[in-house]
Amino acid sequence: MGDLWRAGILTGEKNFAILMARERRTLEYERKENSVKARKKSYAKDLPRRLYTFFIGYDDERSAPSLQKFARANGFTTEELLTFRRHGDFERALRECNEIRRDYLIDRGLTKRFDASFVKYLLDGEASEQQSEEDSSLSVTLEVLP
Repeated sequence: MGDLWRAGILTGEKNFAILMARERRTLEYERKENSVKARKKSYAKDLPRRLYTFFIGYDDERSAPSLQKFARANGFTTEELLTFRRHGDFERALRECNEIRRDYLIDRGLTKRFDASFVKYLLDGEASEQQSEEDSSLSVTLEVLP
């Protein structure tokens, strides 16, 4: 800042304020453009295959495969991937991958690579989430007739 002042670029508070406002607008515009470009992730037909391949080929001994890890590895957010559930192929691949994850956790729990009680906790959490999704999709209306 002092170098700019000494160079005569900044000659007063008004010029400094103008310069800072321009810089702020430029940074905000660049940030906005970058976020728009980053958000324009669209569904690709090979995404179900990539998801399935990620879950099948997962071999980290310290953790289990997850949708969040797949999203990070492929430049998506978890929310973006969940919006792709409307595509039938992706929904089927996601269900299959949830089964693969479940089997992975059970295998690691039985072979004592993971703590069995923690595996049970994770699987109970998944079961309750699935149950709540199923419960929320059902609605029953009773009409009492005189």
